[in-house]
Amino acid sequence: MTWPRSIPLAPRPFPDESVRSWIGRVAARYDLTPPALVAQLADGHSVHVSRLASLDWQEDAALENLLAQATHLDRARIRGLRPIVEDKPVPTHWHRSLLAWCPRCAYEDVARHGETYERAVWRLGCCAACPTHRSVLADVCPACAYGCVEFQAIAGRQRLVCGLCKRPVDLSPDTGQGRGILVDPRSHFELPQCPEWTQLALALQAVLLGLAAGSTSPLWQLDVPASGVADVVRDLAAALLWPGFFRLGPMHDEGAMMAFRDHVFAALAPRIAHEVLGIIASVLTAVAGRPPLRMRAAQVEGLGPSGAAVDLTWFIRRLPADGQQWLKARARGWGPILARAVGDAADIEEAGRRRAIARREQARRDGAWLRHATAKYVNDARRRIAARAAKRPATALQASPMVQGHVQ
Repeated sequence: MTWPRSIPLAPRPFPDESVRSWIGRVAARYDLTPPALVAQLADGHSVHVSRLASLDWQEDAALENLLAQATHLDRARIRGLRPIVEDKPVPTHWHRSLLAWCPRCAYEDVARHGETYERAVWRLGCCAACPTHRSVLADVCPACAYGCVEFQAIAGRQRLVCGLCKRPVDLSPDTGQGRGILVDPRSHFELPQCPEWTQLALALQAVLLGLAAGSTSPLWQLDVPASGVADVVRDLAAALLWPGFFRLGPMHDEGAMMAFRDHVFAALAPRIAHEVLGIIASVLTAVAGRPPLRMRAAQVEGLGPSGAAVDLTWFIRRLPADGQQWLKARARGWGPILARAVGDAADIEEAGRRRAIARREQARRDGAWLRHATAKYVNDARRRIAARAAKRPATALQASPMVQGHVQ
């Protein structure tokens, strides 16, 4: 069947909706998937799902014109759905491939509209928590705790459905446990929401989201230009999560390292990204002269015991020597305040490391001298004992006639 160039049922996009979500809601009206809808509109010419997904962060004139004509929508409105200004920063550095969502937003969508839609910022790796509900985004089915969730058409509406257990996950305002906490299904432990940590993480997240949308505001009072904030956060995140990554082996090169570093947030689960944002925000606010946060329990594994002040000194100390020097070199492009702070902290740690090496070397030399001196004194003592022992028989023989005469 040949479809008309315009279709009768085409819901309007929400102001904060992603492009792919809007296409999915249009397709759901006809019980189709987004690629199948576009194929029908394009006279049977199939479109790969990756091309539709890329509409969230880059322009595709042919697809946009086709969709705008079919839905009677201005193409400028489609362009306005993208949360990222191209190359500010590079969109692929922040683009999250797997779906993450706010359970409370999804529940409210179903109650209000009968379906749910994807917020455009949910696809950005730097968006780890819902700005409205101040809760960490979910990325795994809360019912079966293993399945990946995706949008599907159900009775002409778009719903969030688990790909494994096939159950809708947008029917409950929490994550499946009935309490206002975040549950990590992979490790099966509960992560309490810390208000102070969430506040700092959301503050840094808001800065990054604003920069992605083209904002030119600097990073707090740290004299970092807007164009360099993304680099600061990505460098700190790379150093935090992969402290041994900068030891380049024969199978790595500088280009591969830089590419992996740029995709740090795009590869992180929302829970980990939330913790990383809070740590980086605490470090940066401490540099700005504000009190740092204290490390909580249930943090990212291996970051240290709870109660430690999360400041620049704490951050630098957990890096290896080459990681500290790498971060010091990177900080030279961050601005004078951060460059001086990171350089001073790295120099202090380097001086401490040299003192520790010097102490270990001195202890080694002292031990070697003691072993040598002990062996020398033992040998001298043995020679003196042997010499005295050798003199005793001769003395006894010389005294023997006198003893005999005295006895007689």
